[in-house]
Amino acid sequence: MNIAVILGSSSGGIGSHLAQHILRSTALQVVALSSRPTSQTLDALLSGSSNSSQWKDRVIPFQVDALSGSFDAQLQKAARDVEQALGKNVRLIVCSSGILHPEKSISQIDPAHSIESYKLNTLSHLLTYKHFTPLIPTIKQFETKSSSDNFEDPAKGLLKPGLGACVSLSARVGTGTPIDPAVNQTIKTLNLELKNKKSSAISLAYHPGTTKTTLSSPFISSSTPSSRSKGLFEPTEAVEELVNVLSGLEREKDGGGFRDWKGDEVPW
Repeated sequence: MNIAVILGSSSGGIGSHLAQHILRSTALQVVALSSRPTSQTLDALLSGSSNSSQWKDRVIPFQVDALSGSFDAQLQKAARDVEQALGKNVRLIVCSSGILHPEKSISQIDPAHSIESYKLNTLSHLLTYKHFTPLIPTIKQFETKSSSDNFEDPAKGLLKPGLGACVSLSARVGTGTPIDPAVNQTIKTLNLELKNKKSSAISLAYHPGTTKTTLSSPFISSSTPSSRSKGLFEPTEAVEELVNVLSGLEREKDGGGFRDWKGDEVPW
């Protein structure tokens, strides 16, 4: 129960800032999945921290490429290596990888862009869950592992005791592409499987608003001021909102759902 897996962990967006928050505020190990070389992933996560020497021992980076034909095999190897090193102790999986194309209507759909978007925004999440959810303990296994008198929850409030989570970043449905509904349906279906297998985790689609990163730069200027009411955030602010939602998750209420940064349910 002491592992957080983050897909998209070195881009400077929500994934990398969430990884840094986890290293700073919890005792979880971070499995960092990124398309960048592992040395660059480590540099991105550890740079600027006075605790970089201690954090380094808690980060396990893997280079994986969601657009390559070997992505599934890369994830399989990463999951196997994690299990051998740390056991079946995954507590949190966050898939933050994605790409945006500014289609405003179906007439603007480009086949190549759509396929690329599906691979990055949906299939990469699905395959990450395929290989890493088997490393999440069941409810009973979690209870057994946490029953000792000296047990201290390594999540330290990031998630409620006894609860794990699989979280995919998504968006409101409003373009001509079916990519975001595919992410949301993946989450809904995944939650049914987790429930049937009596997993300690639930799944959740999460709309973080608009984060000022390179991903959103075609749509909004980095100089535009942040606004919670408008859902516009700096990466660190976006992570604070995500952490607030994660810490309040409940198994029956939130499993398979789609929430935004305010914790409100998003219709799709």
